[in-house]
Amino acid sequence: MSFFSLSMVALIQGLTEFLPISSSGHIILIQSLFGMSFNINYDIALHLGTAGGVCCYFYKDMGQLFQGAIHTLKGTPSPERTFFFQVVCATLPVVCCGFFLEKWVGSATATPQWFMIFGVSHLVCGALLWISENRHQNTPLPLISYTQSLVVGAFQSLAFFPGISRLGICFTVGRLMGLSRLDAQKFSLILMVPTSVAAATLKGFLCLQKGNGEASLLWIWGVFLSGVVGVAAIHFMVAWTKRFTWKIFGIYRMIFAALVFLWISPLMACY
Repeated sequence: MSFFSLSMVALIQGLTEFLPISSSGHIILIQSLFGMSFNINYDIALHLGTAGGVCCYFYKDMGQLFQGAIHTLKGTPSPERTFFFQVVCATLPVVCCGFFLEKWVGSATATPQWFMIFGVSHLVCGALLWISENRHQNTPLPLISYTQSLVVGAFQSLAFFPGISRLGICFTVGRLMGLSRLDAQKFSLILMVPTSVAAATLKGFLCLQKGNGEASLLWIWGVFLSGVVGVAAIHFMVAWTKRFTWKIFGIYRMIFAALVFLWISPLMACY
C-alpha cells in the first residue's frame, strides 16, 4: 500500500472506530470502491493506535483498572477491583472467539455475499441502536453485575461479522441493560483496549511463527495517525453523548444499509 492509501485507511480507522458504524467494514468498503488492496494485519495494527487513543483520553479510568488488577492480586475488595473484573468478564468471550475465528476473519473477502451480510448487519444494528436509545434508565456502571458484563462481552464477539460495530453493539446492549448513556459509551470504549491488545498479540505471534511479519515505518505512521485522530473523535463523541442521543447513528446505519443493498443488487444478479 502507498503512503496515501495507508494514511487514508488510518484516518478512516481513527474517525469511524469511535462511531457506532463499523470501522473495519467501512475500510473494506472504501478499499473496494477505490480498488485498494486490503491487509488485515495492518487493520489490526491500527486498532492498537485507536486503543492508545482510548488510554490517553480515559487515563484516569485506565489507572483505576490497573489499581483493580493490583487489588485483585492482593485480595483487597474495592470499587477498582469490581471495575477490573467487569472488564475481564466482558473481554473473555471476545478473546475466546477471536482465537477460534482467527483464520476465518483473516480470510474474509469483499464478495457480494460479504456486502449482503454487511448491509443486513447495518440494518439490524441500526434498528437496535434506535430502540436502545428509547430506554430511560440510568444505572451507573458499578451496579452492573459480572454476569451482565459477560453478556456485553458475548455480544461484543459479534463484531467479527461484517458490518457489526464493536462499539455500537456494546453500547446498545449496555443501554438495553439500563446503563446510562455516558457509562455505556465509556465501558464500550475501555473494552477496546484489552480486545485490541489481545488481537494484536495473537496476530503478531502467528506472523512471527510463520515468518511473514510485514510491519514497516509506514505502519508506525499509520498507527500514530489513527491514535491522534482517534483522540479527537473520542472528544467529539463524548461531547455529543452529553448533549444528544445516538439515534442519528441508528438512522445513518439503516439508510447506509439501503444504499449498500442498491449498490450490490446488480452484482448479486450477476454473481
